[in-house]
Amino acid sequence: VPFPDQARQTIDVNYYGTRRMLRELQPLMRPGCRVVGVSSMSGKLGKSWSEQMRERMLAPDLAVVGLDAIAEEFVAAAAEGNHKEAGFPGTAYGTSKALMTQLH
Repeated sequence: VPFPDQARQTIDVNYYGTRRMLRELQPLMRPGCRVVGVSSMSGKLGKSWSEQMRERMLAPDLAVVGLDAIAEEFVAAAAEGNHKEAGFPGTAYGTSKALMTQLH
């Protein structure tokens, strides 16, 4: 699978799929209820992420709309073949898992 297609599919399943699931579960949850998400070590914001991108991902005021924007920036950069230069890691899986982890 070409990397741009892999990026789109992986972001759609791992990030947007989790986001949709959380949105659907929220009205069913009792007050004080928690959802525990299990991600992957591949989603760690390590050295393969630029410092600027790590700061954006860890910003205390980062909302879902901001995560969505970062996800779409990654997909667009992957389509252009410059995702690493844009501050993202080399893997679609790792990027999707990092985004998913920030949802919680």
